[in-house]
Amino acid sequence: MCSSRFLTRFFTLTLVLFACIYSFGQNKDFGIWTGGTLKFKSSKKIDLSLSPELRWDQNVSRIRNRILDLGVNYDLPDGFEVGATYRISGVQRNSGWQQRQRLQLGGDKTWKLDDFRIAYKSKVQFSFDKANIKREADQNSNFRNKIEAEYKGLKRIDLGSSIELFHGLRSGEFLEYQAWRWVMFAQYKVSKDFDLKLSYVVDNELNIGVDDRARIIAFGFSYKLN
Repeated sequence: MCSSRFLTRFFTLTLVLFACIYSFGQNKDFGIWTGGTLKFKSSKKIDLSLSPELRWDQNVSRIRNRILDLGVNYDLPDGFEVGATYRISGVQRNSGWQQRQRLQLGGDKTWKLDDFRIAYKSKVQFSFDKANIKREADQNSNFRNKIEAEYKGLKRIDLGSSIELFHGLRSGEFLEYQAWRWVMFAQYKVSKDFDLKLSYVVDNELNIGVDDRARIIAFGFSYKLN
């Protein structure tokens, strides 16, 4: 079996190489995302969550998205989990604010190897705004798959990275490759129930005619109410 030291070096090198290769390209924007998650454990296996968020775009000159997510997750044996998230949001267009709603249903599987955690997450996303054909894969009906790696060998800080692929579900674009999102993050454990998270996000839209890439800094927190 690979040693923990080898895995740490390999993990760090992978993050650096991916950042160098994929951070360069056409830029459509620089943005900031800010948000948080309040978690409540209603039973031994069921978690409820409430997550408000604001997203700035156009080089942080305006608020683009106002978001509220309501989630429920159910823990299964052997590292499996299933869940659902309902989102109510507003998107700022040239004509003003437009309401958006979507529902995500999904599941994930987590593997633990020494100080590392590897997770595969899959979601089916349904948009309820059929009257508005949207270019952003994050708001369309689509199929999302993510692989995430996290290193938890430090005392208070967890380091991780993920890559997520978006494929369309609408008629005429079923399973069409639409976008990818790469995230590198650091999470600081303030206390047993309170975490702070800083992320660097590269968001790449492929379904609007060009390879269009945005870079985002995200600030967030997570707090367990019980």
